[in-house]
Amino acid sequence: MRGGRGVSELPENWWRDKDEFVARLAEHGDNNYAVAEATGVAEATIRKWRTRHSLPASSRRGAAESRVPHLAAVPHDDTWLLALLKKQGDSATVEDLADAADVSPKRVREALTRLGEGGFRVEEEAERVVLTRRAVPGQNVHKALFRGKTVRFGVVSDTHLGSKHERLDELHYAYNVFRDEGITTVYHPGDLVCGYGIFPGQNTEVHKHTYNDQVDYAVENYPRVDGIHTYLIGGNHDLEGAWGKAGANPCVAFCNQRDDFTYLGDYQATVELEQGTRIYLLHPKGGIGYAADYKVRKLAEGFESGSKPNVMLVGHYHRRFDVEARGIHSLLCGCFEAGGSFGARLGLSDPAVGFHIVTLTVADDGSVVRWVPEWYRFWPGREVAA
Repeated sequence: MRGGRGVSELPENWWRDKDEFVARLAEHGDNNYAVAEATGVAEATIRKWRTRHSLPASSRRGAAESRVPHLAAVPHDDTWLLALLKKQGDSATVEDLADAADVSPKRVREALTRLGEGGFRVEEEAERVVLTRRAVPGQNVHKALFRGKTVRFGVVSDTHLGSKHERLDELHYAYNVFRDEGITTVYHPGDLVCGYGIFPGQNTEVHKHTYNDQVDYAVENYPRVDGIHTYLIGGNHDLEGAWGKAGANPCVAFCNQRDDFTYLGDYQATVELEQGTRIYLLHPKGGIGYAADYKVRKLAEGFESGSKPNVMLVGHYHRRFDVEARGIHSLLCGCFEAGGSFGARLGLSDPAVGFHIVTLTVADDGSVVRWVPEWYRFWPGREVAA
């Protein structure tokens, strides 16, 4: 390194220190690629932390041949499309690309084929053209990424306390499993209580009919296990219906009386781990769609580049599903309410009652390199062991 500090002299996770980060940029001419090459850090990490340190985008991009694997193998006449794909991101269709370049869609498709032969994977996802660079053989691009930290946490959702269909015994069993498994952090993506006035006829399906009664019932009956802290967001049953019209939030009232809980916000919240890994809790609205993964994939598509979380925990749907979309590990989290007339009308006559223990291995740049969601299912008609 030109008169600078060698890689071995840099502090661990040096990019998190803004002064150190700025110094490295200055040393390499404000060139993200040069800093990445000199320090052995992924260029994506340099770009991400430039944004987090509120620094302007790099004014220098370096030689294209040094930035793009296999560029030498790409026919010169197709470099226009390569540059356009990188500029457009993952949102352009073939027609969009053709309009931007003032060429026919046929020429775009022919060039996409040649790019694929030159070392790029080009796919059409939901009518969008997505370009993914292939690793060059022998570069060991992913070497050392798995030297990360293992993180484990529990997930419960849609407990609906106060409902005649709640599964309180199963919820207590879940926290006993968390205790036995050494879990100290649990995430809850919404619907702590069942609420009131959420749908027509709900008053016949609750056993606690007032706001205070539901809050007091949750405070008294939600499992409390020493050493376990639960992070909660509000769902539609917490924030809408009669309570919402009155401006009351049972989650806040509950957390004010339980020191083992933290309220993160209404409908959504992001938790960032030490390594920069972002866990997004979401309680969406509406139905699930025709397939279990449809809604999750649509949600993943809604994140702008650079703002995507690493993990998304989704409540509300009373379904269980695990899918990776756009690099986001997404989990439909199940529930602790079995049945009910409204659920049956929504096609949820057999909801997924259960909980998860999630194991992540995260690299120093926050990326998830190992994802293991374990699903514990409670089946109807079977007793819960003590």
